[in-house]
Amino acid sequence: MGREGQVFKSTDGKAESNKHSKMERRIKNKKDTLFLIIHDQAHYEATRNEAKGKRLVDKFINSETVLTSKNVVTLLVSAMPYSLVSV
Repeated sequence: MGREGQVFKSTDGKAESNKHSKMERRIKNKKDTLFLIIHDQAHYEATRNEAKGKRLVDKFINSETVLTSKNVVTLLVSAMPYSLVSV
């Protein structure tokens, strides 16, 4: 067993979008692997914001794959946790 790490930046560029798509495919294909997603500064872009449109972090954290996969644990870290409360 090995450890791998992947860092995503909070941008809307095509390269970051490709990383998210690749990670979603890995989550689907490697069902015996536990994926730990740690989102630091989670108060920024972690919740759906229709006014801004879906941004990359929102798309990834709230994707069907991440939300429903049993091999994914998501940890949202924030100094302002009340900002994570959504309707």
